[in-house]
Amino acid sequence: MSVKGAEVRIGNPANTSITVGSNAQVPQGEIRVRFTPINSETKENQNKAATEMNSPANGGNLVLDAGSTGGAVTISVAQQGTHSNGLSALIDVLVPPGFDGAVTTQTETGDVSIQGVKNSVTLSTDLGNVAVTMAGIPVAGSNGDILTKNGDITFSVPSASNLSIQALVDASNFISYDNAAGWQEIAGSTAQSATLCGGTACSGTSTGNWKIESKFGSITVKLP
Repeated sequence: MSVKGAEVRIGNPANTSITVGSNAQVPQGEIRVRFTPINSETKENQNKAATEMNSPANGGNLVLDAGSTGGAVTISVAQQGTHSNGLSALIDVLVPPGFDGAVTTQTETGDVSIQGVKNSVTLSTDLGNVAVTMAGIPVAGSNGDILTKNGDITFSVPSASNLSIQALVDASNFISYDNAAGWQEIAGSTAQSATLCGGTACSGTSTGNWKIESKFGSITVKLP
């Protein structure tokens, strides 16, 4: 489905994997959404999975919704009725080239991939890997809050972005970045709690503040 809007908000109580990406076929001012229901039940429970997918009246259906309110596109997937933990969905969101709206995503369990954006990103998943690739230098004033409780995070952004990045991981994991690409550590940083700066942010003039946190996973900051 296609929805008009300049900002994307995705909130899901269901277990959902989310992909946001740029596509040249999407007209300016329009956002396209594709839902794919899935069921990850084991082979031994395939009959139960088929029932949940094909017979909503028996319980376990998914409620899929996308609409526009106040210029923001709101997308959601909710589980309804009696269902197994395997019932979930994939959400693919396509934005036009040059899209400069903010993106907010939330899911309980599922990987999240965001590409082709250059404004604020607010993202959380309880269990899943995260990949955020900015489309060039983020707009001035953009901020980020990226969290996975259990998974790895890759954040790709030009080092000339004038950003301050606070990266946090559990003691058993690590933070990595390419110093040769222009990222610098602020004094007091450690392998598990680091503040990185790029461009003019290293001299105290930051155009955006980003917090990236993985409770049980690693963080990688790199060039796109």
